[in-house]
Amino acid sequence: TLAAGASTTFKVTYKPTAKGTRVAAIHIASNDSDENPFDINLSGTATVPAPEIAIEQPAGSGLVDGKAKKSFGTVPLGEKSKARTFTIRNTGGAPLTGLAITKNGANKGDFIVTSPARTSVAPGGSTTFKVTFKPGAKGTRNAAIHIKSNDSDESAFDISLIGLGAKS
Repeated sequence: TLAAGASTTFKVTYKPTAKGTRVAAIHIASNDSDENPFDINLSGTATVPAPEIAIEQPAGSGLVDGKAKKSFGTVPLGEKSKARTFTIRNTGGAPLTGLAITKNGANKGDFIVTSPARTSVAPGGSTTFKVTFKPGAKGTRNAAIHIKSNDSDESAFDISLIGLGAKS
C-alpha cells in the first residue's frame, strides 16, 4: 500500500538461459481506476560469450593482428638471438581453444618457434611461446608466424618476423 504522493521501487534483472531475443511483461495490479494493471513490456537479446585472442610481446604490450612486426636485430651467423617470449591472452568470455602456431616466409627456417605451453586458455587466462632467431645466411631474413585459434575474427593472428644475419 502506498500513501498519496508516495513511491516505491523494485529491480528487474535479465539473466537469459539461451541466446536470442527474449520478451516478457510485468503487470502491476492496483486500485488505480484507469491503469489496472499497469503494464511494462521487457525485452533483451542474449549473446553467446566468445573467445578473444590478444598477443603481447613484451608482456603488457599488445600487438595488432596483421600489422605486428618483431625485429630480432643483428645476429652473427652460427649464433642464436635471445629468445623472445610472446604471451597469448584470452580477453573474451569463452575458452580460447585450438592454439597452434605455423610459420612461413622466405626464411622461415631461421626462426625457431616453440609450441604454446597450452592449447586452450580459459577466459582471463594466458599461455606463452618463444621465438628465437638463428640466421642461416647473412643479410635480411624474413618470415611470419600465424597463431590459429577459435577466435572468430583473428584466426590466424599474423606476426611478421625480421632479423639480420651478420658475419661472425
